[in-house]
Amino acid sequence: YTAEHEQAPSYREMADALGLKDIKNIYEHVQRLEQKGCLSRTHRKRRSVELRSIEEVDDVPVYGKVAAGLPLDIAAEVERIVTIPDGLFRVRPDFLLQVSGDSMGDIGIYDGDLAGVKRTRSPQPGQIVVARVDVDEMSRVERAECGLNNTGITLNRSAVSGSKMLLKSENKAKGYAPLVVRPERVRIEGRFVGLVRSG
Repeated sequence: YTAEHEQAPSYREMADALGLKDIKNIYEHVQRLEQKGCLSRTHRKRRSVELRSIEEVDDVPVYGKVAAGLPLDIAAEVERIVTIPDGLFRVRPDFLLQVSGDSMGDIGIYDGDLAGVKRTRSPQPGQIVVARVDVDEMSRVERAECGLNNTGITLNRSAVSGSKMLLKSENKAKGYAPLVVRPERVRIEGRFVGLVRSG
């Protein structure tokens, strides 16, 4: 935007470009990026945000898509490599997955985004995780209970309800029901640590 218009975008223009209604979110992101040294700004001056030179230091593999919704199969091989700048992620991701679907839209994870994933087998309840749901090992009753037909991976918030694991969406407008599965039918591939916005 700065290169094309010879001035920095306003907070409203940033929000519009990212599909956000509230500029408060933009202001908070700008503050965090300023603290990380990714940009600078003159306080109380409009259109003063400037990118700082960031050395690109890390290549991260992309392993296909992850469903923000019903599970998808994951690619076994690296699809491509993405170079990310130092400081973009607080925790360095081990790999990236392209988000497919809208079930995590309320927390700003959109279709087409690249989700950063840190490998772990034991996330904390409430964390957003990439989970492989093994439908092939389920009984017909289990499949009916969780509403799944295919084995695959999904990006959801993890929770526990009695002896079951819940994989919950974050899209109140769509009202997606959580996936309810026995823990032995789920393998956690990692936890979500941030994203790279597409386009």
